[in-house]
Amino acid sequence: FCIRLDNQTEESMLIERDIASYYIQFHFSLKGPSELSFNDGAYKLIIENMNYLTLYNPKRELPINVNVHAKSAIVCILISINKFHKLFSSYGEQNIPFLSSGSNQKYYEQSDISNGMLQVLNDILKKTRDSMPHKLYLKGKIYELFSLFFEKEVTF
Repeated sequence: FCIRLDNQTEESMLIERDIASYYIQFHFSLKGPSELSFNDGAYKLIIENMNYLTLYNPKRELPINVNVHAKSAIVCILISINKFHKLFSSYGEQNIPFLSSGSNQKYYEQSDISNGMLQVLNDILKKTRDSMPHKLYLKGKIYELFSLFFEKEVTF
């Protein structure tokens, strides 16, 4: 599923969701920083403007607890490891970093958002309707984002 928040206010906003350990999390900070916290706030990680963070830890649940700062925007995409395997099985697991190490190994990566990814993420952020055609549009954009995300990883 997809969580989108464009915080236009002068106040920080909090996103909280319980997430099972079999989900891969992708957090994209499009405008301003956002802060993730874990272990009841004992550990905090800032995702800077125009950066993304990939999280996967099959041994422990990583609930979403994101503080979206004022005038900031974030897109969070969550997908189960099984569904993710099905999407990328034809490319070979060795080409996807956290699948090549085995699906029961934790994986964390933070990096820059590319220009192509930014364009797709802005399309995702701006799509607000909840009808079936718009859900299909959003799903297509998420698949496009994944293809751009792993384009740099996959060599044909």
